Amino acid sequence: MSPAVHLGLPAPRASLGGGGRASARLREVPAAPWSTLAADAPDLASAVAGRFAASERHVLATMTVSGAPRVSGSAVQIRHGELLVPVVLRSPKGADLLGDPRCVIHSNPGDGSMVGDVKITGRVTGLVGADGGLRPHGRDAVDVLVLLESLQLSVRDQQTGEVTVTRWVAPEAPALDGTAGAPAGAAEDL
Repeated sequence: MSPAVHLGLPAPRASLGGGGRASARLREVPAAPWSTLAADAPDLASAVAGRFAASERHVLATMTVSGAPRVSGSAVQIRHGELLVPVVLRSPKGADLLGDPRCVIHSNPGDGSMVGDVKITGRVTGLVGADGGLRPHGRDAVDVLVLLESLQLSVRDQQTGEVTVTRWVAPEAPALDGTAGAPAGAAEDL
């Protein structure tokens, strides 16, 4: 796994009148690197990686300061067991992620069919750059490391038209005392 620079991100902004619910949610929801998905559900990871390789641009959804969603075109890369999204930190989506690390990534199948649609819910935890340095005021894109909370793959059978949805949820991290949390995440067909 490549080294990542911790962003030192603040707790997510509470939604207007939210009383800190966003911050509590972030602590409660398990998240895992891409390598965990690859180990738990290799066939699913392979199919999802194929969907991301089908197009150079995908959709990244972030949350603005006002709590409104923002959607932006973004590249998605899987390298060294990590899911990475290049982001210019001075851009609106970069500022969104520095204020609230939660995000959603939707794949672009590349042919307009939406066959093989992928939705990943996750959060940003660090930066991976060529020099590993944090450049918060730079104009160059840095690779933002995304931990997966959940992943969903929808596939339509070309012959029957039937849609199959497979969902994977990140396993809970081990407790501080060394005991295991919930069982490892596993893919399940819905």
